[in-house]
Amino acid sequence: MQRYLPSILQGETCCRNWPCSQFGKKLDCRVRIIARKRLKDFWQHPGHEDAEVPLREWFTEARKANWKTPNEVNRIFGSASIVANKRVVFNIKGNECRLVVAMDSRLQIAYIRFIGTHRQYDRINAEEV
Repeated sequence: MQRYLPSILQGETCCRNWPCSQFGKKLDCRVRIIARKRLKDFWQHPGHEDAEVPLREWFTEARKANWKTPNEVNRIFGSASIVANKRVVFNIKGNECRLVVAMDSRLQIAYIRFIGTHRQYDRINAEEV
């Protein structure tokens, strides 16, 4: 019966000796991205089609990352800003678009909270979205 339980419930840990955010036979410490459909919805919106390639590149790089602290994000994304409330703001497409992600470094989860143009970003509070 125990073999059907998710790994985290069987007492296994990931490479950092923390309960891992991924379930299944293999523990995966890469970043799990939640709400990625928001990226696709954004680039499919008229006028934002040219954001598809940069957003796909961000997704690919973020997905294979293993961030232990928010500051490690800057090693890959040098222009990313760490803001309060575990938020990271990424500049996309030469700073034309902004992507706000809520990070849980311990569980390796990135939850996409906002994607929009720089003008749209100026109207939100990145710490609260």
